[in-house]
Amino acid sequence: MVFQLPTDLPLELTPFAFLVGLWRGTGVISYTDGDREIEADLAITKSDNVTGSLVAGDQMTYTITVVNNGPDTASGIVAMDTLPTGLSFVSSSFTSGSGSVADNAGELTINIDDLNGSQSAVVEIVVQSAVDLAD
Repeated sequence: MVFQLPTDLPLELTPFAFLVGLWRGTGVISYTDGDREIEADLAITKSDNVTGSLVAGDQMTYTITVVNNGPDTASGIVAMDTLPTGLSFVSSSFTSGSGSVADNAGELTINIDDLNGSQSAVVEIVVQSAVDLAD
């Protein structure tokens, strides 16, 4: 399952929607493993902690949360996120669940390890602004 997080959201969603956006979505994945049908209902949320303006050199943190509403274990979860021009990747850390984040020139690939039903993965991503940005 691959989630592509949109970058063209209206500004009124959040003060910094033009930077990282606020995105919510759900999707049920279903596939067969031998004779058994596997189904997982995944939901993803993206939010930031910024209120006000960013000055060149400032860092901000945004959070991506993926929840498996079950009933089965979700495997092979990948979220893709494109950083807007003027932001660069600094670091990431999982505060819940586990996985990895790879940066390829502002194209983030977030691989999330298996999530059992009712489990979630939360990754905080720190970015740095190269320019002044107002909300």
